[in-house]
Amino acid sequence: MSLAAANIVATTVTTGAATIVKLNSIANVTSPVQIPFLSYSGTDPYSGFTLGTHPGGYTVTVVDNPGNGSIDLSIVPSVPSVARITSVHISGVTLSLQGTNGPAGAPYVLLGSTNVALPLTQWTPLLTNSFAPDGSFNLVTNIVNPAQPREFYILKQ
Repeated sequence: MSLAAANIVATTVTTGAATIVKLNSIANVTSPVQIPFLSYSGTDPYSGFTLGTHPGGYTVTVVDNPGNGSIDLSIVPSVPSVARITSVHISGVTLSLQGTNGPAGAPYVLLGSTNVALPLTQWTPLLTNSFAPDGSFNLVTNIVNPAQPREFYILKQ
């Protein structure tokens, strides 16, 4: 998404105190974007602007763009971390799972089922733990039932 011109054009901007930019909503921003919101000529008014409130799920900053003669908004969608299993090992009744990319310190639940087609709400919670500060996890537990021909496991964040 890019805009050719700012939504507000001013020939003179005078700020006696901080001008607060508040965003009530953000729509159709799915990747990082820098959007000019005020064009100016003459003295750069950037130092008079501060960012107020904005919708959750985004990192928003006010950006000085003197080469373009504009004050821009940088909007970056916050993408939640999704854990990824990198290693699975079963030895007897012991299941070992290693992974990465979880949210630092956040809890997770290991779910199990003998029927992969069941909705996750019907899977059995087997254990709860937390991701390491770097988002990794190393889970070793004795939950494998040799009497079951197939068991399926998934991490729920």
